[in-house]
Order: sequence, then C-alpha cells, then structure tokens
Amino acid sequence: MKRLFLIDAYALVFKYYYAFMGRPMRNRHGMNTSILFGFTKFLRDIQKRGKEASPKEIASIPSLQLANECMARGIRFLPIDIEKSHSYAFKPENGAIRMPFSSLPGLGENAAQNIIKAREEEPFFSVEDLQIRAKLSKTVIEILRRNHVLDELTETDQFTFF
Repeated sequence: MKRLFLIDAYALVFKYYYAFMGRPMRNRHGMNTSILFGFTKFLRDIQKRGKEASPKEIASIPSLQLANECMARGIRFLPIDIEKSHSYAFKPENGAIRMPFSSLPGLGENAAQNIIKAREEEPFFSVEDLQIRAKLSKTVIEILRRNHVLDELTETDQFTFF
C-alpha cells in the first residue's frame, strides 16, 4: 500500500527562511541552518508548553519533525510556483520537493484546482489574467501575493509606453 505524507510546514519554512535572510545562521561547513534552527525552536516551544499548547500545534508536531528531518538530510523545499506547483501533491523536482498550493493557509482546494485548470489552457500573463481566468477572489490573490507566488507576474495586461 502506497502512503502519502503531507507536510504542512510551509509557513514555518517561509517564516524562518526570510527571518534570517539578512543574517543566515551557518554551520561549520557553511550550510545555511536558519530553517533547522527555526523548526527546532518551534518544536521545543510546543513541547515546553505541554498541555497549554493548542491542539493544532500538538497535531503539527509529527509533520514538523518530518520536515525538520528532511532539512537535516539536505532535502530542499522549493517555493510555490504559479506554473509548476500541483494543487495538493508535493512533487519532486531537480532533487528537491516543490510545495503545492494547498500548503498555503487559507487557499482552498477549489482555488488551487482553478489555477491548475486555467494554466493548462495557457500561461498567465498578469495577476489580473490569473484572477479572471482562475476565478479567484481578492483574498486568494492576497494570499498568493503575501507568499511571493505572484512576484514574476505584472499586475495588469496593460502596456506602458512612457
């Protein structure tokens, strides 16, 4: 029987990657260990609080431990890409794992599937094009924008000459 392990730790990866981007923590071999430090700190905090930790935090411990183990073994996580990410599956790509749209808190299954369906027709030209063709709400667009998924797209299809 095949098993699928879902790692819902993208928000932490994102948080600790950017938190230490200006001053990354490195081990003696020069490897950036900022994310490992962040995971370990978060796990210790949950364990220290014991029963005072929220049920959601306690339920996230196995996923965080798995993600921490992946990072310790050098398995990289690639950020969500509007043209490459799957709606819910973590996909291998060039020796790393591409994060799916479902790993973004607040982005629902329908929105993720609409993005996939629209991009199969043709690539997105702008944020406006994505919003119209994938039928996304302003809230979903804001989630994508906050997580740097839309960084490569222009805002509108309008050309500027000056």
